[in-house]
Amino acid sequence: MIEKTFGSQGLHMTAGEFSNMDEKKKRGRRNPKETANFLSWLCFGWTLPIFSKGVKRGLQISDLYDPLKANRSVALGDRLEIIFVSPTREWKKELTKMEKHPNSKRQPSLVWALFRMFWVPFTLQGVLFVVLLLGLKILEPICQRWIISYFDSGEKLMPQNEALLYVLTLTLLTLGIIFIDHHNTLRTQELGMCIRIACCSMIYRKLLRLHLTTVKNAAAGKVANLISNDVARFDDVLNYLHLVWIMPLQTILIGYVIWQSVGIATLAGVAAMIIQTLPVQSYLTHISAKLRSKIADRTDERVQIMSELISGIQVVKMYAWEKPFELIVSRVRKLEIKLIAHSSYLRAALVGMIELTGRGTNYVTMITFVLMGHLLTAEIVFPVATLLNTLRVTCAAELPTAVTSAGEAAVSLRRITEFLLLDEVKGMECVESPVPKDLVKNNANNVTNVILKNEADVEMKSLLRNERKSMVKIEQTEDSGIEIVKNRTGDELRHEIGVELVNVAANWISDQLPPTLCEVSLKIKSKSLSVVAGPVGSGKSSLLHLLLGELSVGAGRVSFSSGGGSKKTKINSRDIRISYTSQVPWLFSASIRDNILFGQPYDEKRYQEVTRVCALVKDFEQLPQGDLSFVGERGASLSGGQKARVNLARAVYKDADLYLLDDPLSAVDAHVGRHLFEKCLKGFLNGKTRLLVTHQLQFLQHVDNIIFIDRGTVVLQGTYDEIADAGLHVLDFLKTEKTDENEEAQDRHEDNITEKTTHTAATDIFEPIEPSESIEESEKLSDEKVATGIISTGIYKSYFLAGGNIYRLQSNDSIANEEAKSNWFNEDGLLRTDVAIQVCTALFIASIFFLMLRGFLFMRTCMNASCNIHNSMFSNLLCAPMRFFNTNPAGRILNRFSKDVGAMDEFLPKAMLEALQIFFAIIGIFCIVIFFIPLAIVPVIIISGVLYLVTITTLKTAQSIKRLEGIAKSPVFSHVGSTLDGLTTVRSSGAKIIDMLRQEFDLRQDLHTGAWYMTIATSTAFGFALDMLSCFFTSFVCFSLILLDDGNFLSGSAGLVITQCLLMTSTLQFGVKKFAMVVSQMTSVERILHYTDLPKEGPFITDKPPPSTWPSKGDLVFNRVSMRYADDKPPVLKDVSMNIKPGWKVGIVGRTGAGKSSLISALFRLTGDGLEGDIFLDGIDTKTIGLQELRPRISIIPQEPILFSASLRYNLDPFNEYSDSELWDSLREVELGESVSSLDFQVDEGGANFSVGQRQLICLARAILRNNRLLVLDEATANIDRSTDALIQSTVRRRFSDCTVLTIAHRLNTVMDNDRVLVMDGGCIVEFGPPNLLLENPNGLFTQMLKQTSKRTSENPS
Repeated sequence: MIEKTFGSQGLHMTAGEFSNMDEKKKRGRRNPKETANFLSWLCFGWTLPIFSKGVKRGLQISDLYDPLKANRSVALGDRLEIIFVSPTREWKKELTKMEKHPNSKRQPSLVWALFRMFWVPFTLQGVLFVVLLLGLKILEPICQRWIISYFDSGEKLMPQNEALLYVLTLTLLTLGIIFIDHHNTLRTQELGMCIRIACCSMIYRKLLRLHLTTVKNAAAGKVANLISNDVARFDDVLNYLHLVWIMPLQTILIGYVIWQSVGIATLAGVAAMIIQTLPVQSYLTHISAKLRSKIADRTDERVQIMSELISGIQVVKMYAWEKPFELIVSRVRKLEIKLIAHSSYLRAALVGMIELTGRGTNYVTMITFVLMGHLLTAEIVFPVATLLNTLRVTCAAELPTAVTSAGEAAVSLRRITEFLLLDEVKGMECVESPVPKDLVKNNANNVTNVILKNEADVEMKSLLRNERKSMVKIEQTEDSGIEIVKNRTGDELRHEIGVELVNVAANWISDQLPPTLCEVSLKIKSKSLSVVAGPVGSGKSSLLHLLLGELSVGAGRVSFSSGGGSKKTKINSRDIRISYTSQVPWLFSASIRDNILFGQPYDEKRYQEVTRVCALVKDFEQLPQGDLSFVGERGASLSGGQKARVNLARAVYKDADLYLLDDPLSAVDAHVGRHLFEKCLKGFLNGKTRLLVTHQLQFLQHVDNIIFIDRGTVVLQGTYDEIADAGLHVLDFLKTEKTDENEEAQDRHEDNITEKTTHTAATDIFEPIEPSESIEESEKLSDEKVATGIISTGIYKSYFLAGGNIYRLQSNDSIANEEAKSNWFNEDGLLRTDVAIQVCTALFIASIFFLMLRGFLFMRTCMNASCNIHNSMFSNLLCAPMRFFNTNPAGRILNRFSKDVGAMDEFLPKAMLEALQIFFAIIGIFCIVIFFIPLAIVPVIIISGVLYLVTITTLKTAQSIKRLEGIAKSPVFSHVGSTLDGLTTVRSSGAKIIDMLRQEFDLRQDLHTGAWYMTIATSTAFGFALDMLSCFFTSFVCFSLILLDDGNFLSGSAGLVITQCLLMTSTLQFGVKKFAMVVSQMTSVERILHYTDLPKEGPFITDKPPPSTWPSKGDLVFNRVSMRYADDKPPVLKDVSMNIKPGWKVGIVGRTGAGKSSLISALFRLTGDGLEGDIFLDGIDTKTIGLQELRPRISIIPQEPILFSASLRYNLDPFNEYSDSELWDSLREVELGESVSSLDFQVDEGGANFSVGQRQLICLARAILRNNRLLVLDEATANIDRSTDALIQSTVRRRFSDCTVLTIAHRLNTVMDNDRVLVMDGGCIVEFGPPNLLLENPNGLFTQMLKQTSKRTSENPS
C-alpha cells in the first residue's frame, strides 16, 4: 500500500492541500458523469455542482473528482507499457518488431502503438464528424435559402406557415449541430488527455529503467519539458485530425451544392480557397513545425540550466555567480524567444488568413458570377456565403490547425520516442559458461559462475516482474557441492551471499580507454565485512554499481553464491536482496521515518534499534517533531551528517542479503563514525555480507577483507595481516594514513577512565526514545499560494505594460462590407454594379492590410511581455533569500519556468488575438441585427446580460480549476526530479519499491487528471450553454422577420441578418471560450508575476563599496551574533562572539547540528533579516556593504561540490577574469592538470563525469584562482580519501599560508595543527583556543571528542 510506503504525506507533496490526498483516495469522489441520467448527460447537467461550488466559495483540491476509470494513469500506462509481457502491450509489440529485424533502420513507432490502443474510440469520433460536417452543416444553408426566398419582392409565393416550418427546421438543425459538436469535442479532448497520460506514465516508467550513462540525456529539465510542454500537444490534436481526410469530401459536396446556384463560378471560389489553404498555409505550417522543434530544444536547454541553478543555488550565492547565470540564461532565453517570436508571427499570419480566406473566396466567387453576366440575388449570395464560410472554417481554420498540431505532435512523439529508446539497465541472465583455468584459482569451494552478459537486444527486459518470481529447482551435482535452485522464491534464500569477480572489465563509456574497471578479480565471502579503498576516481563506486547491475560487464564473469561450507548454491543476481546507500545522501520530501522505511513495513523494535545504531536518537530529540519531522526536498532541513545517517538507516533497516555501502562514514563526525562502524556495520549487520567503500582507513584492522583499487584495477586483496605480510608499496600508503587502532584498543583496556568516559558519552548521545505518533504534527514545506477569485485587472495591466506599446487596430470594414453587399443585392440597391465591385474590392484590400498589421503588432507586444516578465521573474528568483529555496521544492519553481512560461509564450498570444478578433465580430453582428430589426435590441440586451452572468460565473470556476491544475502538476515534476536524484537507490531497493514509486507517480497523475478533466468538461458545458443562447437568438430573429414582415422587408436585408445570426451560433461560444482560455492562461501569468515580487536579500551593491584590495588582512570579528532561519524558528546561533586574527587557521568542530554550517551562513549573509549582531571583516561591518561586494571576497570550498553542465572553463571562471595559463596553473596545483585534455571539456550535469573527490578539487582550484585573504572549508574533505584530503590540506597550507582559513572538519586530525579550534554545541561557542590548551581540560568537549575518536591522537596532537 502506498500509505505504508510514504506515510500520509506521500513522496513529493508540495502543497499543504496534498497532505490529505490519501484520505481523499480512501473516501473517493466518484465523477458525477458516471451516475448521470440521460438528460443530465445530454445537457452537461452533471457539471452544475462544480460550477455551484466554484461560484460560492472557490474550489479546493478536495472538491475535485476522481478520474473516470478509463482515464486512470495506471490502466493507460499498463496498456501502453511492457511491465507485464502480454500481447496487449502495444509498445512491447513495436520493440518485438525491432528485435526480430535488428538490421532494419525502422525504429519502434509510438504512433502505431497509440493508434492500436485508441483506434476504436477515435474511429467513432470520425463517424460523428462525418455526420456533422457532411450532413448537418450543409443542410443548414439550404434551409436558410428557403427562408430567404420568403422575402422575395413581388408576390408572396410561399405561405407564412411554410416559412415558419422552415425556421423550425433550421432551429432543429442548429440544435443537432450543437449537441453533436460539443459531445464530440469533449470526447476527443478526453482521448487526447488519455494519450498524454499514457505517454507520461510510460516516460516515468522508462526513467526508472534508464542506464546511468544515459541519465545525463534525461536530465530533470528535459524530462520536465517532456511531461509538460511536449505531451501537452496531444490534448488538442485529435480535435482536428479527422479533418485531414474529411476536408476533401466536404469540399466536393459543398462545391456540388454551390454549383446549383452559381454554376461554373464555383470553380473560381473553390480554387481561391484551395490556393490560399494548401500551398500558402501548408508552407507556413511546415515552417511552424520546424520552429517548434527548434523551440523545444532551446526550452530544454533553458529549463535544464534552471534545474541545475535551483539545485546548486546556495553555491551560486556564496560564489556570487548570479550575474554569470543571468547572462547564460538570458542568452538562451534570447535565442528561444527569437524563435518563439517567428512562430508567433506565423500564427498571426495564419489567424489573419483564416479571416481573409472567407472574404476572399466569397469575393472571387461573386465577382466571377457577376462578370459572367448573371444577376446576384439574396437567395444565391447568402446561402453560398454560409456554405463558403463552412468550407472556410474547415479548410482555412481547422485544417491548418490540424496540420500544425499534427506537426508539433509529431515532433513531440519523436522526442518521446528518442527518450524511450535510450539505453536501459541491461538484463542479466544466468548462463553456465566454462572459465579459462588460468583465470581461476583452485579452491575447495568451486562455485558455478553467473555470467552477466551485455545484451544489445534486451531493451525493456530489466524489470520484468514475471522473470524474477521464480528460480530453477535444486539439483545436486556429483563433482561439486553446487546446487542449482529451481522454483524457489528469493525470500527463502539464506542470508549467506558470496561474490566473486574473475577478470571483469566494465566501462561507463563504450570503447573508452582505459576502461572504468579493468581485469578486476576479487572474492567476497558470505557473512564478511569487506572494505574497498583507493584514491579519488579509482573506481570504488563503479565496483558497487557493477554489483548492482547499473554498470554492464564488458568481459569476465561475476558470481553470486549462497550457502556456506562445501555446499554452494548458484544465485541469480535478481533474486538477491541488495541494500545500497549512495555516496551522496538521497532524501525525498517526506518525514524522516518515511525516508528510513522507504516501502518497508514498520517494525517498531527494528526501527528503534536501527535509529540507535545509526546515531539518530539524539537528533530526533532535537528536531521539532522527532522522526516525523518533515525534511524537505533533498533533505533541506537536515545537516550533511544527519542526511548521511538517515541515508544509512534506510539501507540498514531493509533486511537484505548483501549490503553495498558507498562511503557512509565520510560526512559524519569522527566519534559518530566510530559508533556507526562498531554498533551498526559490525554489530547490527553482523552475519550479513557487507561491502563498504570508505576513506576512513583507521577501521581497516577490524574488517574481514580489504580490497584496494587503483585506476580501475584491484591492486591487492586480503586481510590486514596478509597485506602487511605482502610488503607491497600500497602498504606505505595505508600506514601513513591510518590510525593505529590496535594500540588504541590496548590503551582502552589499560585506561578505565577513558573507557568509562567513552561509554558514558556514547550512552548520552544514543539513548533511544519513542518516536512521535502523530504524522499530522510534522513540519512541512511552505504551502503553494493559491489565488482565488477572478484574475484582477492588475494582472492584465502588468502583462500589457511589460509588452510596451499596445496597439489596438481593429478594422470595422467587415460591417461596412456586409452592408454594401446587402444594398447591392436588394433589387432597388443604392449602388450600381460597377461601383459595388469597386467598393467591395477597396474594402477587401483594406481588410488584408489592417488584419496583418494588427496581428503582427499584437504578437510583438506579447513577445515583449513574455520576455520582460520572464527576465523579471528570473532576476527576482536570483535575489530571493535561501529561505525561499529551502521551503519551496524545486519542482514547484521549475513548474513556473517550464509549463507556465510555455503557456505565456505560445498559447496565450494566439488565444488572445483570436478572442479579440471574435469579440469585435460579435459586436458587429449585434449592430447589423439591431440596424435592420430595431426590436431585436431587447433580446440583444437580455442575451448580453445572461451572457455576462454565465461568463462571470463560469470564469470563477474555470480559474479555480486552472489554478488547481497548475498546482497539481508541481508534485509530478518534484516526483520525477527526486526519482532522478535517487535513481540508483530506488532500483537497488527492488521491484516492490519501483512499483510503489510508479504507483505514486500514477496517483499524482490521477490528481492532475481530475483537475484537467473538469477543466475541459466545464469548458465544454460553458460552450454548450453559449451556443444554446445563440440558437435562441437566431430563432427569435428568424421568427421575428416572418411574423413582423409587412411586405417591405427586403430579401437582401433578411439574408444578411439570418447569415450573421447563423455565424454567431458557433462564433459566440468559440470566442467566449477563447476568452476563457485567455483568462485560464493568464493564470500562468499570475503565477509567474507572483515570483516577480519575492522577498529579496541585499543590498547587492552600495554607494560606498570597500576598496578593491579588501580584505587585505583577513581579520574577522563576530560580535554578539545570533541567527535564525525564520521569525517563527528558534535561533541556530546564540550570542556568538569571537576575534580571529589575520592569518589564523581556525578549525570549527562540533556534533552534527551544533551550528557549524550556520556560522558560515552568517558570514555569507544567507539568511537575510534573520541575522543579528555584527560581523567585521578587516574592520568593515559586513552589513554595511553589498552582497556582491562581500561574497566574492570570501573563498569557500563547500560541503557538497557543485559543478554545472558547461565547460570546465566556465565552472572555474564564469566571469572570464583569468587567462588560460592561470586556469591551468590552478588545475595543476590540485593535480588535475592531466585529468582533462582541454579547458573546454564539457562537464555533465552535477559533474557526473567527475568523482566526488575530483569535484572537490575543482572547487579548491576555484579558491586558488580567487586568492582571497579569507578561505572557508565547509567539511570540504568529508567525502574524499585520505590522500586527496592530504593534497587539499597541503595545498591550503602552501597557497593560503598567510590567509585566514576557517575549516569545518569531521576529521579532528585535520585541525590539530591549526592556530585555534572553535568548539560549538547548540548554536553556542563552548570552547575557543589553541588545541593544545583545550586538551589540557580533561572534561572539555574537545577532549571528549578526541577520546572518542582516538586516544593516541589526543595524546600526540602534533
